[in-house]
Amino acid sequence: MSQSPANQRFHGFDALRGAMMLLGVYIHAIAPFTTLPDVWWYQEPVTSVAYDIQLLMIHAFRMPVFFAMAGFFAALLYRKYGTARLLANRGRRILLPFALCVLLFIPLLKGMQLVQRVLSSGQDIDWNYLAAWFPRMLAHLNTGHFWFLLYLIWFYLATALIIGLGRRLGRPPRFLREAHRRLRAMPTAVLLWILAAVSAVTLLGAEFAVFPAPQGFLPDPAAILVYGPFYLFGWLLWHQQERIANFTADCWRRLGQGLFWMAVTIAGCFVQLKVPSLAQAGFYVTAVAGALCVWCMLYGLTGLFQRRFDQATVWGRFLSDASYWIYIIHAPLLFLFQMPLIHLPWPTALKMLLALAATTAVSLLSYNRLVRPGWIGVLLNGRRLPRLTLAVPRRPVPAMEKSV
Repeated sequence: MSQSPANQRFHGFDALRGAMMLLGVYIHAIAPFTTLPDVWWYQEPVTSVAYDIQLLMIHAFRMPVFFAMAGFFAALLYRKYGTARLLANRGRRILLPFALCVLLFIPLLKGMQLVQRVLSSGQDIDWNYLAAWFPRMLAHLNTGHFWFLLYLIWFYLATALIIGLGRRLGRPPRFLREAHRRLRAMPTAVLLWILAAVSAVTLLGAEFAVFPAPQGFLPDPAAILVYGPFYLFGWLLWHQQERIANFTADCWRRLGQGLFWMAVTIAGCFVQLKVPSLAQAGFYVTAVAGALCVWCMLYGLTGLFQRRFDQATVWGRFLSDASYWIYIIHAPLLFLFQMPLIHLPWPTALKMLLALAATTAVSLLSYNRLVRPGWIGVLLNGRRLPRLTLAVPRRPVPAMEKSV
């Protein structure tokens, strides 16, 4: 396959990027019901290991796939606009929304967390504690669940720096040209094993050998090493689009392999958590199996979405565009709908689904009515888009009928 034009729309990859965003909403909907500590703003009194498994399943591949798609579209933008406009575009659509989200939504969520704790404690309100809460909150402000947007910025800056150095050096050194030639000629299946070996090593630097979610404002070297290869893979995939056909033809087998290694990865995590005497062995199992899982899932998902969603549809395009806004707004909405349900003796699945359904409905409606045609839509989607309407277009009236 020859390299596609820079203005081609990759609907399958757009859909995959949006799906990874929306899976984040589901993760946060089930997070209060997991037995894992400190994964959400509060924890339900009734928890279940079943939600632990679901969370670990999604976490095993979601963010690496997202970073791979980010690298792919960064290469597309660079080919289309050049370095300066790539940085300007990502600054408007990533850096500015990130700054606004951290300044607006993280304090809001911390405030909602405080209210929930005060209401749940049943104790008298400590007004001195509340008076000192805001400056303490500001002193410990972090990126929260928007951390990945900041890491995208680090990767974009690194991309611009490397491109600039390459231009100063002129022609790339011979060993780099030879490495690129060999990489391009390497069979896709062999490349998977090499990439998995790289990820297995980088995961050894992460806690529990699982993909990290650092919330500090300074770059975490372990996170850079873990996620950097996926961003680079996406960048190179743009330049080696002939590989996409291999992913498409082999997607189901790769997904099957990914699910097998996912099960081994989750088993390794539980060994670390539940069997202290085997924690070290479980750590290495998690690293190796997690690396094989994520690359098989990345191969399989890119192939599947390119195979099933490469044609533009009205609803597919709408959901892909809406996914960014849904992710931005979902956390306070989830918290708002979850809080009244906390102490109700209802099944956990029912409470989770109610909060998730309400959050999704409000997010979609607000996107379609307020965001999509307005300035926020321009900020997030890069352009102002019309509202989606379910109205059936009126049949044109023939000239003869108009005169009647």
